Parts: sequence; structure tokens; C-alpha cells
Amino acid sequence: NSFEYPPNYEKDGIILIHPFAGWAAKEWGLKKYISLTERLLKNYNTSLIFQKSEIEKEVIDYLVANNINFIQTNSLGELISEIKKCSLFIGNDSGPLYLANYFGKPTFTIYGPTNPDYSKPFGIFHQQFRNTLKCSPLETQYCHLAAGRKCPSHECMFLLDVDSALKEILEFILILKLSAKQNLKESETKN
Repeated sequence: NSFEYPPNYEKDGIILIHPFAGWAAKEWGLKKYISLTERLLKNYNTSLIFQKSEIEKEVIDYLVANNINFIQTNSLGELISEIKKCSLFIGNDSGPLYLANYFGKPTFTIYGPTNPDYSKPFGIFHQQFRNTLKCSPLETQYCHLAAGRKCPSHECMFLLDVDSALKEILEFILILKLSAKQNLKESETKN
């Protein structure tokens, strides 16, 4: 059975990007997510979100020095509170993604060793990005290499580039009719 949670988002809210998952093979990569955040920040209110102490100090220093927004959460309650405020949630196949789905937030998921047909949120407000290789799971939930845990190369994630993901995300943002920063500034000036 599938259940589609009703959409619940503001068109001028924040885009949250969560770079982690239950295990490393399901993660697209922190550097790629930082690059994606930098690019989206040019036009949209965007922020990385992660658990406090999940990212090394050197990376935090880079984010601060380059004016890349980020939110550090201390608890599941704080994570839920931030998700409830977002307009779009971008991440890997992970628990926070399904929390966003539960709260009616549109999601964009980057899949690798997981078959989206077994775990994707349902409905038009959920998009996915995936590179299908000969080892990708098509009839099962996970790839045959212990869901990527025993894969020596993680090509299903490694070969997904930021430019291609960004193109798909921007098309999804247009479908969602999310407000760009310029549109936000114009509406603030009129009020």
C-alpha cells in the first residue's frame, strides 16, 4: 500500500539539504552537497542541515568563510522543527527524508544502492535522481553488494554529478513554484 501525504509548504520558505544517510554507501557526498548548496544559494533561500558534531570543524570553518547557510540540530525534535518550516527537502534515502514526506514537504532524493521503487515517497511532490548501472537494484530493494556496503567503488553515487542534479532540482523548483530571492525581495518592498 502507498499513502500520499497532503502537500504542506510555503512557496517562499527554505530549501533544506541533508547530506547524510544511515550508511555511507547511500550518501552522495558532503562536498557535492556543499557545492549544490552554494549554487542554489545564488537564487534561493537554502541551508544545509545536520546534527551537531556530525561535520568536522574545518568544514564548518569553510561554510562560515564562504557564507554557506547551515543549521546544526541537537535533537530529533529540533530536526523536526526545522523540517516543518521548509519548502523543499533534498537528501539521500534517509530517515529525515521520510520525516519531510510525513509533514507534507516536497522532497528530492538522490538514490544509489537503494531501489527507489521500494522506498520513495509517493506523489507528484517527490522527485528522485539516480544513475542506473548494471549492478543497480531493479527487482530488489538494495544492490547485491550488501546495499552498497561491500561495493569497492560506489559508482552509482560517484558518477552522479552536481550539474545534472542541479538541473533536475531547478526543474522541480519550477514545478513547485518556489520563490527565488529576487521575488522575495520584491514582495518585501511592496509591503
